[in-house]
Amino acid sequence: MVDTYNPKTISDLVPIAGELRFGAEQDFFTDAGNMKFGPMVETYGLNFQVANPVDIMTRVTYELSGFNSNRVFGTGTTLDTARLRYLLGDYFTVDPRNVHAYVIGEHGDSEFVPWSQAMVATKSVLDICEHSDGKFCLEEMQKISLEVRDAAQKIIEAKRATYYGIGMSLVRIVRAVLSNENSVLTVSARLRGEYGQRDVFAGVPCIVNRNGVDRVLELSLTEEERQKLADSCAILQENYQAWSCNRPGSPPILQTVWKERDLE
Repeated sequence: MVDTYNPKTISDLVPIAGELRFGAEQDFFTDAGNMKFGPMVETYGLNFQVANPVDIMTRVTYELSGFNSNRVFGTGTTLDTARLRYLLGDYFTVDPRNVHAYVIGEHGDSEFVPWSQAMVATKSVLDICEHSDGKFCLEEMQKISLEVRDAAQKIIEAKRATYYGIGMSLVRIVRAVLSNENSVLTVSARLRGEYGQRDVFAGVPCIVNRNGVDRVLELSLTEEERQKLADSCAILQENYQAWSCNRPGSPPILQTVWKERDLE
């Protein structure tokens, strides 16, 4: 976030990014600089978070703004999903635009791909593997999902930072909002009972339009996949609580907000 940005400017949509850090310097949990947006998030139409850890920062933005949760969301796993579709398209030798698969959960180590919901056109990738005489298999697709998960760290090791990929995701989200596309994107959104989770922000498929997150599009996950999502959400809850005002060392601006709300 640029310090000289005018908080009184009227905008329909405001991306909120943190300070650029490199390699081992990336530590948003202890960097109060990424809380500088606090005083300004109350003044805009829609806010969406780019700064990592994006799910946590999106929830912080929501708490500080007082907005309805549909007006506050994060980039979530949109970039991970785009990378997944590209690699699966290469694996199956099809146009990535005809690959329908998602990375969900935390934008981080606990993210995963619900393969039961992954399709090429209208055919399940699991069915394709089953009838391919060994040409395609779940084990190879799992390797692809790991490659997607670890992509950012490899990029950081190579050039010390990531910016082009997330920039493309930013453009995609902005287009969906400003053009009122009703697009399905895996943004970081507040769950309100979907998947058995509540009051946690995680990357899940959502309908995105000029209103922000119009609704969460709940997938029909298997029991194993629901448990993976529950585990991922539990990690997000734990990390948020460790960073909240109830713990020592939390950002002063959060402590102030919670104290004021306690007095209301």
